[in-house]
Amino acid sequence: MRDPFSVLGVSRETSDEDIKKAYRKLARENHPDKFTDPAERDRASEKMKEINAAYEEIQKIRSGRAYDSYGGGDQHYNETSSSGDDRYVAVRIHINARRVREAEAVLASVPSNERGAEWYYLRGLTLMLRGQIIDAGRCFDIACERDPGNEEYLAAREQFRARTSAYNGGTYTVNTGCSDSFCDCLKICFCVNMCIGGPCC
Repeated sequence: MRDPFSVLGVSRETSDEDIKKAYRKLARENHPDKFTDPAERDRASEKMKEINAAYEEIQKIRSGRAYDSYGGGDQHYNETSSSGDDRYVAVRIHINARRVREAEAVLASVPSNERGAEWYYLRGLTLMLRGQIIDAGRCFDIACERDPGNEEYLAAREQFRARTSAYNGGTYTVNTGCSDSFCDCLKICFCVNMCIGGPCC
């Protein structure tokens, strides 16, 4: 499937209300009943299927359900922090409860100079829950680079790669700054319009 945001002609930063407006506008323009020519009706019908599927996928992404599509919706993660940091225990509990916004808030509170391998691993999990699988993979890679012997991080990266290879590498992403230098993915504006709060800024 094409990037659903591109199908609707919006960006990931677009508000829910504006996405709904874009969807309705496209639906009006492409409704098959508007056309009398059979070929045009068929074209409009196919376009409407794409528009409806894109809107539905965006709703899943923004409600935090997109991760279920990749086979991880029922997965339970270890709630013991590998670094012994109580903040990361809290993040793990939030992730297991699918409280992504709360998990991200705790991660955002960690100063940049304290963000080690576990931070990137947990950030990767929150990105997976949001359906931002490409950026999640970058964070898993960084976690493994920083702590190459950690079985938990290695297993997560392998599971991620297995899922995304089946998914054809992933389509949906947002520029979170998750790079080899430093994943500043989490200046979370508490974010207004992504699944449960808003996109990463």
